[in-house]
Amino acid sequence: MKAPATIAAAAVSSALLAAPAAASDAFLASCPTGQTFAAGDITISGAYSRATLKGAASAAGYLTIHNGGTAADTFTGVTSPAATDVTLHQMKMNGQVMEMSDLPDGVPVPPGGNVSFDPMSYHLMLTGLAGPLVQGQCVPMVLHFAKAGDIAVQFNIGGIAQDGPVTDDGGSSSMDMGGMSSMPGM
Repeated sequence: MKAPATIAAAAVSSALLAAPAAASDAFLASCPTGQTFAAGDITISGAYSRATLKGAASAAGYLTIHNGGTAADTFTGVTSPAATDVTLHQMKMNGQVMEMSDLPDGVPVPPGGNVSFDPMSYHLMLTGLAGPLVQGQCVPMVLHFAKAGDIAVQFNIGGIAQDGPVTDDGGSSSMDMGGMSSMPGM
């Protein structure tokens, strides 16, 4: 092999070997379920995401925020090594159409109140994923608040149809999949 070809092959090999390491750094092999995370008057609980298919470009995150203080705070944003961008989104009905919109000004968290990020409501939108979200692993994220500051959180990854926080038994979906085995190809 000539020198330029050898250098090019070495560069490609290095890039391919580095890619899985970078993607694996974006996810935790596991983390405890039922965790809470806190800073100042803000407490985070029930943080989870759903598993994604290989090649998925986006995913969502869900959680509950509790403000135990006497003053309002604002959830302003999120960062994560698992995605190039994480934004705050809201789903709402506009007539007969469900619309999703970005919340660039953040989400207010009232004093003594809770704000839930659930499917079909507020949620975190992760785009530019470093790899697929795999059930049983965890996604590290840092949540940013105007008053409480930054809170490092671990999102448990549940099944593809996960409908609530992951539990020690892996959590379950309310979807009845019992009849699936009688379907052709299942």
